[in-house]
Amino acid sequence: MNADPTRILLLIFCLNWMLPRPAFAQETAESAVEIARDNRRVQEFVEQHAETRLEAHFNDQFQVWIIELFNDGGKLGLVSVRNGEVVEVDLGNGGRERDSARELIENDVRIRELREQFPEAQLEIGRSDDAETRPFELIVNKREVAAGLVNLETGRVQFYDDMPTNNEKVEDSGGFIKALLRAVAFPQEGPGLFWLSAAVTLLVIFPFRKPLSLQSVDVIALLAIYPLSSVVWGHKWLTYIALFAVTSYFSLRCLLQASAIRRRVEPTTLPVAALVTFLAIAAVAHVQTVATRGPDDSGIWSVFGGQYLWQTGRFPYGQVGGGGTYGPLLYAIHAPVAHFLPPVAHSDDGATIVADRSNFVQVGYQNVNFRPAKVVMLLFDLMLIWSLFAIGRQLQSPQLGVVLALLYAVNAITIQRDLLFISHIAPTACVVAAIACRHHPVSSGFLLGCGASILFWPAFLIPLWLGYFGSRGLKPLIRGGAAIAAVGVLTLSAIWLLTEPVEQKGSIRVFLDNTWTHQEGGGNYSHSPFGFWGQWIEREPERIEQIDRIKSAVRWAYFALCLLPLLYVFRSRPMQPTTLIALSAFYALGLQFWKTHGGGLYTGWYLPLVIAALFSFCDLEEPEGRIAERRDDDPVMA
Repeated sequence: MNADPTRILLLIFCLNWMLPRPAFAQETAESAVEIARDNRRVQEFVEQHAETRLEAHFNDQFQVWIIELFNDGGKLGLVSVRNGEVVEVDLGNGGRERDSARELIENDVRIRELREQFPEAQLEIGRSDDAETRPFELIVNKREVAAGLVNLETGRVQFYDDMPTNNEKVEDSGGFIKALLRAVAFPQEGPGLFWLSAAVTLLVIFPFRKPLSLQSVDVIALLAIYPLSSVVWGHKWLTYIALFAVTSYFSLRCLLQASAIRRRVEPTTLPVAALVTFLAIAAVAHVQTVATRGPDDSGIWSVFGGQYLWQTGRFPYGQVGGGGTYGPLLYAIHAPVAHFLPPVAHSDDGATIVADRSNFVQVGYQNVNFRPAKVVMLLFDLMLIWSLFAIGRQLQSPQLGVVLALLYAVNAITIQRDLLFISHIAPTACVVAAIACRHHPVSSGFLLGCGASILFWPAFLIPLWLGYFGSRGLKPLIRGGAAIAAVGVLTLSAIWLLTEPVEQKGSIRVFLDNTWTHQEGGGNYSHSPFGFWGQWIEREPERIEQIDRIKSAVRWAYFALCLLPLLYVFRSRPMQPTTLIALSAFYALGLQFWKTHGGGLYTGWYLPLVIAALFSFCDLEEPEGRIAERRDDDPVMA
């Protein structure tokens, strides 16, 4: 199979100019120390404190060099360095106290105005490893109306919405469009990876012979997710609108793929060897990313929850701070891994400390090597990649399997963002694996049930799976349904037996309060500003009741749509595998329309399913239909 000249030129350009460097390779420990020494504040501080020494270590979670300042009296402060620049200097604040923070915040004119508007508002001041600043929130009826930091040195109160972030040299300098352009500006670290993934994606699936087609729009929409997510902090309203537009487009495309109206996708002309090589490189990048970068909150709290489960024989619901928000299976998987590969940190004298829920505040969890979270993340990630390959191979050929796996593995949003979140990767891996095992109803139903036991959202796909099995006969329906039910019964039994009652609440109630209620039922995330609905409410707070009613209507409409696949049980023709894949993607996308916290940014839930639904390059009218029907007439399904 020969590659056309356009793809060859793009390949050469990609390999010669777009290979990104990991952030930690841009400085060594020695150069990071020298950069810190050149800072004026550090120079003045060293002059005032005799025999100060600087020691550097790399912080996985935030991808920065941390340079700590010591003398015989202990730790004096720290400096953080990224990409040749000092991004933070923390040299102490002379022992100012929490009351000083409260006084500074209360005297801020914006806080006083909010106090007049909301007399019942409560000011909550948090802790910080940074001695110079304190985080704060102003809470009204469990809803955050303001949040930010107060600097005890300068007396400055700054709301989070007005702050620059580490992502952004973009935030206040030219608006949304310029921010997007900077987010993909070559050859910076994140953008360099974006252009690499874009080049590979174009090489593999862009229809160069027919560039004006739906497939071209599919490719552009797929590539647009990363730059949009990169600027969300500085331009939340516009970004969430744009992400919802992309989500809406993908939803319509997946419905089209699930319907009788089929579209041929242009096959790649790259040889299989080139595709496999790209996939191998992408897989190595995944391993490196997971190994060298710390997990985000879902991984951290899953480790702490797993430790709690192993040590006490109880789930962490109602016990382990605010981090008990995930499904019981996620904690059960982390428990043995966290026991045999415990998360460790190092004290100032070099001693090894096993980090857990009781000491992480003192240790600072950004300094902990969360090996168990990394191991579990990598296992689910590789499971997801392999399942995409298996789906493509079943639909048409091993080449298609490599293409589907590659499109997911090389995507910048996967590497830069989704590989931080075990709660994004793990349930999706189970759903994709359930599709790959669709010829075996017991295995497929078991995997779907496991996905719902890790995080709640795959439970919305149960009617679809029942419709798929039922459209093929009574035996597949009974086998698949029994497997799903068995996982559900085991999960609920484990919750009931292993969750401690709290404040006269039963086990199931404690579990629901920590998970569903926390996320969507009036808890911390249910009024989150990080999403389309939260941004709309922040812009028009006087319409909060109307917006909540609209959000509720969207949610109930989604619930109703989830039941429709049950009608396939009564159809004479069996549901095609392509329909199962496309509808799975559609329902994963539908959650973005009402998920309150981060709505539009749960890309890990739908991205692999969308890729499988839209970029299968076989002819979906005749050949694929015959192949699917022949394979799904397997005696296993009978």
